[in-house]
Formats: sequence, structure tokens, C-alpha cells
Amino acid sequence: MKHTWKKAASGLLALTLVTGSLHADIALQDLFSGAVLTTHAEDPTSGECGENVTWSLENGVLTISGTGKMKNYSYYKKAPWFNYISDITEVVVESGVTSIGNEAFEECTSLTSVTIPDSVTSIGEGAFIRCSSLTSVTIPDSVTSIGGSAFVCSSLTTINIPDGVTNIGRAAFAKCSSLTSIVIPNGVTRIEDSTFRECSSLTSVTIPDSVTSIGGSAFDRCSSLTTINIPDGVTRIEESTFSDCSSLTSINIPDSVTDIGMYAFHGCSSLTSIVIPDGVTSIDQNTFEGCSSLTSVTIPDSVTFIWISAFEGCSSLTAIHIPNGVTSIGPSAFKNCSSLTTINIPDGLTGIDQKTFSGCSSLTSVTIPDSADCICEDAFRNCSSLSTINLPDNLKYIFEGAFSDCSSLTTINIPDGVTSIDMSAFSGCSSLTTIKIPDSVTSINWSAFYNCSSLSSVIIEREIPAELEGRVFLGTSDDMKIYVPAAVVEDYKNAENWSEYADRIIGYSDTQLPDGKYKQTAQKGNTYYTRYVFVVPKTDFAGKSAAKFTVTDGRDDTEYIFTTRYFYTGVMSNGITYTPASAKDRAMFVVTVSSGSDISAELTCKLDFE
Repeated sequence: MKHTWKKAASGLLALTLVTGSLHADIALQDLFSGAVLTTHAEDPTSGECGENVTWSLENGVLTISGTGKMKNYSYYKKAPWFNYISDITEVVVESGVTSIGNEAFEECTSLTSVTIPDSVTSIGEGAFIRCSSLTSVTIPDSVTSIGGSAFVCSSLTTINIPDGVTNIGRAAFAKCSSLTSIVIPNGVTRIEDSTFRECSSLTSVTIPDSVTSIGGSAFDRCSSLTTINIPDGVTRIEESTFSDCSSLTSINIPDSVTDIGMYAFHGCSSLTSIVIPDGVTSIDQNTFEGCSSLTSVTIPDSVTFIWISAFEGCSSLTAIHIPNGVTSIGPSAFKNCSSLTTINIPDGLTGIDQKTFSGCSSLTSVTIPDSADCICEDAFRNCSSLSTINLPDNLKYIFEGAFSDCSSLTTINIPDGVTSIDMSAFSGCSSLTTIKIPDSVTSINWSAFYNCSSLSSVIIEREIPAELEGRVFLGTSDDMKIYVPAAVVEDYKNAENWSEYADRIIGYSDTQLPDGKYKQTAQKGNTYYTRYVFVVPKTDFAGKSAAKFTVTDGRDDTEYIFTTRYFYTGVMSNGITYTPASAKDRAMFVVTVSSGSDISAELTCKLDFE
């Protein structure tokens, strides 16, 4: 039969409809657009899904019937009802079926109800993955195994795991962001990788004593979890196990644990204290990074390595004891521990690695052991409260930015043996007043003392002018003096890049002391003497009424205060009179401390004017 409609217009438009029966898969021509349209036979609503198992779908209810196991499905072989997944609201598995196949009900986004009979013993991998409307599931006591990613369901709020379950697969409940609590049955011996990862509403987890292993990322990003008990049988906390559990306030690590993996407690920003058990030999990289509320850490003597960024960003940590057995501390290990005021660096450490203490803005003093021969890039950058640091005699290298922006550092002694001062090593040390550069230094690199605005004295011991790159002293005080051996004053004034500082270069002899602090020791009978001599510009005390010496006994941090109104133009020692290298505008202040034992190595002295 044929019908034709006509409409008068500027042209004639005709539409012809063909009526009658059409065979499936016949291509029709759309007369308006020329597009080809194809009709398809309707998808079946029933069929087989196992050797003796069938399925049927009616009014949104998917029924699985028969006896035995369901088939397993996958990305490459979808379940036969896959084209209806958005229409399925209920799944009924009838008695006789013994398993739910892999990815059987994947992405059934409208599914709200599931019935599983006592005949089922296993739930396959991904069985209910991404069933985003499913809020609860009752698993029968007959089930002994739950496959990996079985219930990755964002709306799932409650689920019971039967006591008979002995195996829970990898990521079985990952991203169940509405799940609030879970009880793991006694038969389970391992919590697999990512089992509860991103269960962001999970507040309570009960782990039985049967568990001896907890996999990597098992509780990663469980941001509502506040406490958790790790059973005594667990020997390893794997990578990222509790990473970003930002509400976790406490955790007990049993003595059985001998290994803690990288990122294990990364981002646990509410964790306040941690005791690492004896037997653990290393603190892996990023283990406690971002634990911003951590105030107390106990590290056992068994630990020999602290790796990269292990405590980075632990901004509430005020003190930490590092065992003497630690031989390596990795880059950024304590970076941005902004409340850390003191830290012991153990003997045996061969160097301070990159950014190890960078951003430790409350750190006031550091003693580096004699075993260390290098301070690497940015090791103490932005340690803005660091006022004193003792460098070891064995030190050979000070690398780029090592002490950059240590704005409270007033003095530092560079040991003999250091051959170069690298780029920006002391840049931004705005309180640094005096520095002595030993004969061993052959090069001072770009911006080494850039913006050291208080620097008044640089003492050079080397008789051959060291190689000097540009901008080394840019931003220093206009009154800064550069003291060099008297015999080579002209050599320095004419040397490349030194010549621009010619008007600041002053020669000194063996009996002339450049600006700075000098320490002498002597013994008479049972009395030990420690004398400090300060050579300073007269402008430093102009208008002041007194000089104040503060001597600190490093054994117990006891302070002794001495005041004087007198300065000297010369000091005699062993028959030799020492004078300021620039006597016309320099003066000397002297204090001597006596003690019943030789404690000179423990004493420090500071001079202020009042």
C-alpha cells in the first residue's frame, strides 16, 4: 500500500511511506538526510548461562535457575543480558546454583535487590562491580570465597561476610564509598591488596587474629577510619596500606612486624604518635610523609636506613631521636618538618643528602658528625631559625643551596679540606656576619653569598686567589671587608672577578686578626681555661653601654652571662700580641671561662651589645 502527502509551497515536497512487513536487518533510506538506518532483531530475554544453568528477564527481574556453576564472563565475553544492564532492578539466584560467575552482573546500575541462595559457595571476580544503586547484600553462610572486585559498589552501606569465608579477593570492596563498617571473619588469613581502598565512609574495621598479612593499599584513602587494630601475627605492613587515612588518630603496630613498606602511613594527617617495633630495619620512602599531626615517633635501634621523604611534611614533629646505627638518611627525609627544633645526626652518616632538612624552619642548631664528608643540594635550605651549625673536619663538599635562606645563621666555620663552595650555598643568609674560607677552597661559585646583607667580614686564608664566579657577594653590606694574607693583597685586587671588590680587600699578617670569633684553650694545674676573642667593627657597639657574652654549656644547655664595658686593641697570647687586621676601626672583646675539667668542646659563646 502506498500513501502520498503533498504541500503547496515555492516547491513541491513529497514523502512516500512504505507500509507492510519488513525482514530484520533491511536497510532503509531516509529521504531527508540520506542516512542509512538499520533495524535489528530484538535481543533475547532468556537463555543459558552455565552447563545446567539458565537465565530469564521479565519486568526488570533477572532470574538465574538450574544446578551447578554459572559461566564466567569478562571484558571480551559479556553476559548474555548485558544489553539490558540498565533495566535490571532485581537479581534472583535460585537454589541449586552453586556459583556466581565472574562479572556476571557488571554495571547493572539500576540493581537494588539481590537474592543469593544457600547453595552458592563462591562469588566470582567483579560479580557486582559498578552496581552503583545496590545498597545492601545478604551473603549466605555457604559462601567461602569472594572474588576480586566483587562488590565495587559506591552505594553499598552494609554487607555481612559469613564466618565460612576464607578468601576475599583483591579490591573486593574497593570504592564502596558508602560502606561504614565491616567485620572480617576468623577464617581469613590475608587481606588482599586494595581490599577496602577508597571506602571513604568506613569508620570501623574488625580484623581477626587469624590475619597474618595485610596487602598493599588495603585501606588506602579510607578517610573516615579513626582506629584500627593490627593482629599480632602480621609481620609486614605493605606499600600504601593505610595511605591517606586522614582521620586515623592512633594505630598499634605489633612487635611481630619487621617490615613497613613505602607510603604505608602517607597522608595520615590526624595520626599523633607512632612506635616502630624492634626488628624493623628501615623506614621506607614516604612512609610517614604528610602526617602533619604527628608529635611523637619512636625509632628502634634496629633501624639502619631512613629513606626518601620518610617524614616529609610532619609539621608538628618537634623532636626525634635517630639511633646511632642509622648509616643513611635519604633525600627530603625531614623536609618541611617545620616544628622540629632539635635533631641528632648519628655518627657513621657519610653525608647530608639533598633537601634532608629543607624547610625545617624551627631548627635552631645542628651538629654534623665527623663521618660526613658532604652536604648536598638544599640540605638545610629555608631553615630560617638555624643560628649555629658545627661542620665536621672531614667535610669536603658544600653543594648548591646547602644553607640557602638560613636567615638566622650568624656564623659558620668552613673546615680545611673543603675545596669548593657551590652555587647559592649561603645565599639569603641575611644574619651571617663573618665567614672564614680556608686555604683548601679553590673555587667560590655563582651567588654563593648572594644577599648576605649583614656580612661584614670574609676571611680568606688562601694565598693564590680562588676562582670566583659572578654575583658571589652581590647584595652584601657596603661595609663588608675581605681579609686576605698581607703578601697577596695586590694579587687579589687584580684577579678576575675579585677586582670589583678591590676597595674592600685588606691584608692581614700572622699577628693580625680579621673580624670574627676566636677560641683559645689552656690548662694550668687542674684548671682548664677557654678564652673567646671577638674582633668587631667599632660601629657595632657605637652608642651601646655594655657588651654581653652568653656562654652555653652544651651538655645541659646551661647559660652563663658576662658583661663588660671594655674593649681592647690588642690581646697577648703566649708572648705574641694579636691586633685587629684593620686596627683603625676595629676593636677586640675578650672573655675567659674556667672549669675543673676540659669542657671546651661543649662550650659556645655569643656576643651582643646592650
